[in-house]
Amino acid sequence: MPFRSDEQRRAFFAGLCNRFSLANKDIIDGKKRSDIAMLAKSEKNQSKIIDLINDPKKVACKKYDGIRAMSVGNDGVVSIFNPRKGGDDLSAKFPEIVEGLEIVFEDKYPFIVDGEIVSKIHDKDDFHNVVARVNTDSPSDINLMVSEKPVVYRVFDVLELDNVDLKESPLSERKAILDDTIGNKSDVIMSEDCAYKDKMEFVSDYINSGGEGVMLKDLDSKYEVGERSGSWTKHKNAENETFAVYGFERGKGRNSDRVGSLLIGKIEDGKFESKGKVGTGLSAVERKDLWERHGGNGGDFVTFPKSEWFGVDVKYMEEDTKGALRHPTVERLREDISFEALGGEL
Repeated sequence: MPFRSDEQRRAFFAGLCNRFSLANKDIIDGKKRSDIAMLAKSEKNQSKIIDLINDPKKVACKKYDGIRAMSVGNDGVVSIFNPRKGGDDLSAKFPEIVEGLEIVFEDKYPFIVDGEIVSKIHDKDDFHNVVARVNTDSPSDINLMVSEKPVVYRVFDVLELDNVDLKESPLSERKAILDDTIGNKSDVIMSEDCAYKDKMEFVSDYINSGGEGVMLKDLDSKYEVGERSGSWTKHKNAENETFAVYGFERGKGRNSDRVGSLLIGKIEDGKFESKGKVGTGLSAVERKDLWERHGGNGGDFVTFPKSEWFGVDVKYMEEDTKGALRHPTVERLREDISFEALGGEL
């Protein structure tokens, strides 16, 4: 059963510290759950991406359109959390994933795995269905969504398994261990889909079918907790990128009681650069909800404290000479992503 609170989880693990490796004690006992995921660097240059795909030391994997989630289990108790947004516990939102992990790892406790929760509707990834699950608190509504908005947990890495710290092991070994452990035990828990051979064909087929992009990972790489490592590279289809939302511009006229445009920027190497604003693509409900939740106070512009910054996926044509985006459109809000996960430091 999932924990009902962080206090309950910490109390449970307080007497079990000797059962798992000390290297991951803070993660398993719940003291460290935020901003611990290994991250990838973005690459837009097509020729560089082709070189990486052809590199025999790289594995090519599908980039999923879902919510990043890590899972921890010890002594039969499993919890799921968002490692990029304050360590928020997601266990109650996805009871079928908790049950699936209990089945898959029944004799492999303690464990820590990393993955993506992906909605599967007509065999197409659907980010919005996953977000709907995250934003639902009613147990009865969640039970209904288990059948109406089914999900799959695509597990792509393992930090610890059966009391063994695996972070320093090469990715090739970690993936082999994961694949052997997961097998076909559950239709909810699955390994990520990757190619070690014929990678160019694999990537082309996925992107041409509407896939979001590709992840290219160094097979010799270790798991670097909390780092945006060059060992992992991500490439999104078309000009679609996640930016930081640091505030908004008030709407005009009849829309003065809601958000008009989001103020967006990008954090690289600790430095922030404004990328202008974007409003196209925001629904009326999103504009009103953001205004009410983020302190619309009558001013024409509202800026957030860094702790309230979040992400937004934006599709655009190109950057102009001043660095602003041309013809930007909001693809989706990413309030599951924190300021730190966007590259900033509080």
